[in-house]
Amino acid sequence: YKEADENYKCPDGFKAGGLRCESSLNWCEPIKELNIIGDYRYRITSMCSQNCGRYYIGSYELVDELENVEGINKREVVFATGDVIEIEELPTIAGPDSQGQINLDESEVIKFKLDNYQKIDFPKVSISEKELSNYLENKNAEFNLEFENPLNKELKFKFKIDDFERYNDFQHAVLKPKEIKSIQYIYKKDDDLKNRREKDDTLDLIIINDFVNEEYYRKYYWDEANNLDSNGTVVYIEKFVRLEDCIEPDTFDWQTYWNEEYGFEFQYPDKTKNIKINASGKAIALTDLINDESSVYRDHVLYLAIHNYDEQFNGLDEYLDKGKGWDVIQGTEELISIKKVFNQNNLMFFEVITKVNRYGRGNYFEGKAYYIEHKKAENKCIWIAGPYVYDDKFIEIVINTFKFIN
Repeated sequence: YKEADENYKCPDGFKAGGLRCESSLNWCEPIKELNIIGDYRYRITSMCSQNCGRYYIGSYELVDELENVEGINKREVVFATGDVIEIEELPTIAGPDSQGQINLDESEVIKFKLDNYQKIDFPKVSISEKELSNYLENKNAEFNLEFENPLNKELKFKFKIDDFERYNDFQHAVLKPKEIKSIQYIYKKDDDLKNRREKDDTLDLIIINDFVNEEYYRKYYWDEANNLDSNGTVVYIEKFVRLEDCIEPDTFDWQTYWNEEYGFEFQYPDKTKNIKINASGKAIALTDLINDESSVYRDHVLYLAIHNYDEQFNGLDEYLDKGKGWDVIQGTEELISIKKVFNQNNLMFFEVITKVNRYGRGNYFEGKAYYIEHKKAENKCIWIAGPYVYDDKFIEIVINTFKFIN
């Protein structure tokens, strides 16, 4: 597409198409099976009285809602295969039209029917603490984006991390089939910055097909659903990235705890060199000496315990669910959730969140603990948790670096 001139005339090689100038070249025959890499989203049609909900992957409206994929509060990215079909659908307005006629007839609409889909982390975005400092001081800041090509063929796209007030440049990328690649992206300083940059900023991540013109993208890309590369692949991702979720702590100050008796190790940050480890039998406590003068509960940053559970339970998951194995923190009153999480070493933990009545005084908070089945002993698990006051990032590092050793 190109813009018409002030007299609404199109340049050579283009013809009028509504308010735009379309290429006079014939369209290619559509590819029946499409690949889409896009963010899943839910939209409600305005001025609507029926059939109002709409589900999309990228710029394609779906026939059916996806299960176990978040599309409202968080836009999760999906790799989907399928084809475009025509279906009969009721109008969104149930009342009379401008002539007073009520139209209840279904009309044909084009939607995307999925054959298969899977959630993918495309991309993983991270920024070091050093680069975060540059960002907060309105200097050029380097983000790291890790892309994994879900296709069995080459994938070309371009991406940028943006905000609403200005435009950074797109950066081009090419991935070989099934390739995983880390790419650095420079988020440029803003000489016209009006608002102070903050650690809780939310940035816009945009990923589109390599061939799409940037001006065209800004004006029309959302409305068009025929943007395919030569492999029949659509790439359209526009999602918000919380800066706090991307921060990768610097590892130069990390220490390693190694337990030969029970066969495991993990890393933990210790910037001030004040973390002390107390190990006694099956219990281990990490203590921050800076807080020794405060409450006995506040000076511990992490507890770890080797825990035996009853043989009547068939595994740790059943013990937590049916045996109330989650009731380990003093003052715990109610289970909120149990979910499986995997760390960077592909070990599975159960993340347990409970409602805790602190000191029994009605001062409630959410307690978080992690459980992992011990590799070398039956009916034995390792329990890791912060005490009444805990640092999410600290425990996240411990859990993510935890591994069993010979």
